[in-house]
Amino acid sequence: MNIRSIAIKPAALIALIVFAGCAAMPSRPVKAKDFTVPLLQGGQASLSGYAGKPLILIFGATWCSHCLHEMPILKKACERGKGGVQYLPVFVKSNRADALKLIKQSGMTCKVGWDPKGRVANLYGVTGMPETLFINSRGEIIDDYFGTMEPSDINHGIKELLKSDKAEAGK
Repeated sequence: MNIRSIAIKPAALIALIVFAGCAAMPSRPVKAKDFTVPLLQGGQASLSGYAGKPLILIFGATWCSHCLHEMPILKKACERGKGGVQYLPVFVKSNRADALKLIKQSGMTCKVGWDPKGRVANLYGVTGMPETLFINSRGEIIDDYFGTMEPSDINHGIKELLKSDKAEAGK
């Protein structure tokens, strides 16, 4: 056996594993799991409360510099409410007083959830902040964005949400 054939075999095996993993991925969006969180402004919010409406679910934290960068961007997006899309930022493992202070300072007008123990974040497999889930009006996660979102990222997500809902309405 020559050296070249030895090098090809591991590469072929890796390619097979990668493509086999891709083939096993679901061809349809994944159903979002229901949850309920307290709202920092009082009351509660649950995923089922957004049924029939597209939702952008944002996991962030008061101690996350990237999340703080997103605050003014999310504020503007919440105020726009483009295409009937709803927003639910959720502060994870954050001090409630710190989160309330940030909301007040930013002028955030949308409802903001609080996940003090990270239960909801764990339910969705969130391992870092910020992470954003785009959930269509049927409660399906159509996209998952990890990292700081800029306005263009939010606009792209909104377009995909609305396209998903329009495609379903056309069936």
